[in-house]
Amino acid sequence: ASSETSLAIRNVIKLGSSLVLTLAIAVVMRLVLPRYLGPVRFGTLTFADAVTTASFVALELGVEAYVRKHVSVRPSHASDFFAGTLVLRMVLAAIVIGVMGVVMQAAGSTREMRTLVYLLAVMELLVHVNTTLSALLHAKGNVGAMSVLAVVTKIVWAAGVLGAVATRSPLWVYALAYLAAEAIKTVGLFRLAVRHLGLVLRIDARATKLMIVASLPYYLNTFAITAYGKLDIALLGVLGGDREVGWYAASSAVASLTLLLSPLI
Repeated sequence: ASSETSLAIRNVIKLGSSLVLTLAIAVVMRLVLPRYLGPVRFGTLTFADAVTTASFVALELGVEAYVRKHVSVRPSHASDFFAGTLVLRMVLAAIVIGVMGVVMQAAGSTREMRTLVYLLAVMELLVHVNTTLSALLHAKGNVGAMSVLAVVTKIVWAAGVLGAVATRSPLWVYALAYLAAEAIKTVGLFRLAVRHLGLVLRIDARATKLMIVASLPYYLNTFAITAYGKLDIALLGVLGGDREVGWYAASSAVASLTLLLSPLI
């Protein structure tokens, strides 16, 4: 019990330190982006991000809650369903991207907007994969390298965004910065999962199905919360315009600074 308590305390310190550093970077970027992009371009970027996030909530699958409950007591179980969920997510992502492409074509979206959305779509796929890999490492209790990786990838993202700001790049370059950071994180987290959990990529349809059925309540809960959380931006973008979205998103970003300590608490 003493050993487990000591491990828990060390992990809290590692995760807390990583969280403080990544939040510090995020706070700076929340203030920089609206200022330099302006309300219209920032509104376009925010609207594309909100719509993409809401569309890709289908990929969540409720995996993280299942992982923390089952993999924490049986680490080898991760190999039973991880590859299956990865394939399922890739299929779902392809369907969502196809539907979004048809909708954007019908709506007469610009080429820049389509490129922006497609890059953000791939990023969202990696975000879901990374969330599962992080949950696996949490469940195993190996969070040291993961905490460092979180800070490194946040710095990569910030550097990419600042570079785009300095060169007055098109909006898709900002999405590329997001995507690059998540891709680096995917590679790093997967290698850590292989090292600490012995993660193996094998398809087990039965185990994957059982995991999805068991995770359904968590999936529905996350689906509702995520969709609801992005509904305001989506509606304002459709009924108002990019300028209104830009002002609204910038105000929300400043207001949300009051909640930065919530994860630590």
